[in-house]
Amino acid sequence: MKIVQNRVSIWLSVTFILLTVSTIDAQSGLIDIDVQVVHPTFCDSLNGEIHIRPLNGTPPYQYSIDGGSDYQSDSIFTHLSGGTYILSIKDAQQFLSSFTLVKLSPPGAPVINSLVLTNPVRCGEGGRIKIIATGDTMPLQYSINGGLDFQESPVFSEVIAGSYDIRVQNADSSCWVGYPTVPFVPQEPDFFLNFLPQTTAPDCDVLNGRIELNITGGSGDYLVKMDGGAYQSASFFNDLGAGNYIFTVFDTVSNCEKTFPPVLLESVNCNTDTLLIDTSIVVGDSDTICFSDLFPGTSINSILPTCEGASPAVGFELNNIDQCLIYEGLQIGKDSLCLEICREDDQCTELIIIVNVTDRECSALFSQPHLSLTASDCDDLAKLCLNKQKEDLLAYELYVNGELYGDAFDDCDVPEEAALELSVGIHELVFLHKNGLCNDTLAVSVICDPENNEIRDTLLVNETDYFLYRYHLLYRRTAIH
Repeated sequence: MKIVQNRVSIWLSVTFILLTVSTIDAQSGLIDIDVQVVHPTFCDSLNGEIHIRPLNGTPPYQYSIDGGSDYQSDSIFTHLSGGTYILSIKDAQQFLSSFTLVKLSPPGAPVINSLVLTNPVRCGEGGRIKIIATGDTMPLQYSINGGLDFQESPVFSEVIAGSYDIRVQNADSSCWVGYPTVPFVPQEPDFFLNFLPQTTAPDCDVLNGRIELNITGGSGDYLVKMDGGAYQSASFFNDLGAGNYIFTVFDTVSNCEKTFPPVLLESVNCNTDTLLIDTSIVVGDSDTICFSDLFPGTSINSILPTCEGASPAVGFELNNIDQCLIYEGLQIGKDSLCLEICREDDQCTELIIIVNVTDRECSALFSQPHLSLTASDCDDLAKLCLNKQKEDLLAYELYVNGELYGDAFDDCDVPEEAALELSVGIHELVFLHKNGLCNDTLAVSVICDPENNEIRDTLLVNETDYFLYRYHLLYRRTAIH
């Protein structure tokens, strides 16, 4: 380094590093640069300069001093104030130099050495920005909103997501210096909460299953509840049968609560010739199961209520001609029926039907497996209007591709009608009723048509396959011949 007439010549030998920059379609670390700076002569003067010279690469070049947000063809930047700048150049082949920090320091001005960004320690609180600076006139004054407001503390609390213009000045409000704009998105502690369930499968039709949760990413002091029940300090649950279980974790230190996707327990030691159907009905209603739908393409020869261990229950009516079972007039609670289904090839399957009878409404949300989508451009998200009022969906938890979506729905053209945005691709939307008995599913395939520049919706499956897909969600099958 040599000093000539207040000009500092810094010769850089940049190491070759391959780095993908998210905001620029280029590779960095492939161009070496020489930088010369002219410091401002006085506080608050705008006569600083930065001169950038590429040492390799392919011209023409583009130059930036704000980290690549803006480029210009001129390699000389003038009328600069004191502060920190992020230098980068890009050549004709879209190769980049490594990012280089350069500080312009007028006499008597403070120097911003670094920033410390901290996520909140409790849910509902903002993040924290700490400015580390040095100077001769103490105490320094600090700002994160471009100098609109200054304070003597270098720590800013309750910071929400946004971009922050950092400035520091002397105690007498002179000689402010800046720092490149800082984008900051604080992550609340529940973002880092995770759990790994360890399961012990229950025996067939026995409540001896177990789920133990290994919770990570938090303080270590947790309360856990299952299926909306009461919180408990123990992280394990015993005496469980087959089914889906939803867990919510509360971190007592960070005051964060997070609900995770369902954990599935499947029975073991079941008769491989047994098909178990677990379904629900509202008291006073009736429902029908047609076995030709469960075994498509196969004619059923007989349906006999004769399998060992159970007898036909009141409220079930068998219809061999239509190959259907009608059940109605059942009382609140559980009722069951044991059947044997034999096909024309003399292959028989034992069938156990368990019906949960509830006084709570449990009706299908959607009459078809897809809804119309609209989008203005192929790169945009497609808006899926659910044709349901937002308040009607408060009783459900929505999972999109296995991830809990929450209840922050967008608006359709009709006020208060719920919508959500989906990217191009295949999506599974599962609506789980909070009573634990109801669910409904949409299978949506969003396809972009480049020629017409629009997004259109298609069925993920044909009607027959989708019908069976819905049965797969409602009924647990251990064997289908």
